[in-house]
Amino acid sequence: MTGSTVFRRPGDWRTLLLLLVTVLLFAGCSRDGQLVGLDLESTPAPDFKLTDHNGNPVALSDLRGKPVVLTFLYTSCADTCPLITNKLAQVHDEFGERAREIAFVIVSVDPQRDTVERAREYLSERGWQDKVVYLTGKQAELEPVWKDYHMGVIKMPPEKGAGGYYEVAHQDALYVIDKAGRERALMRQDFAPADLARNLQALLRE
Repeated sequence: MTGSTVFRRPGDWRTLLLLLVTVLLFAGCSRDGQLVGLDLESTPAPDFKLTDHNGNPVALSDLRGKPVVLTFLYTSCADTCPLITNKLAQVHDEFGERAREIAFVIVSVDPQRDTVERAREYLSERGWQDKVVYLTGKQAELEPVWKDYHMGVIKMPPEKGAGGYYEVAHQDALYVIDKAGRERALMRQDFAPADLARNLQALLRE
């Protein structure tokens, strides 16, 4: 993953919130009774349906009744994306048996390479296949999801001598969604696992 950040629809208030997320370090600035991160004011999370790493259709609305952690990555990212997925798996493990009451969801930003088979391989080779749901699809299926979640995505040109390998620049965002399907907090992808766990514990109590 590159350090580039792309913004879509700059006049939209949620895009402005994402800009604030990019420039502020707010992990420790929550107040009592609030979740860690940027308050998204319980905005309904846009629904979508994609295909998971086992080849099964999964809609966001299928996950109602569980807190959802939603982020956007790609399997060919050599450094940052595996670290983020590893932190999601760490938080999953912290909850023990209660982890089944939470959904950790990744949506691909690289439909060209992120096939169902590649997504399954990415998770299984790291032991994450039962902890994280990796959703992918065709470009036409993913683009509306990126747009709804203000995920600017740009396929970067391959560098000379890179053998055709390319990186994908995209928004730095992790959505925390409650059991009723409402967006409650926006965190950066450099989140502290303890802060995410604290948010999920609060949502499980609701």
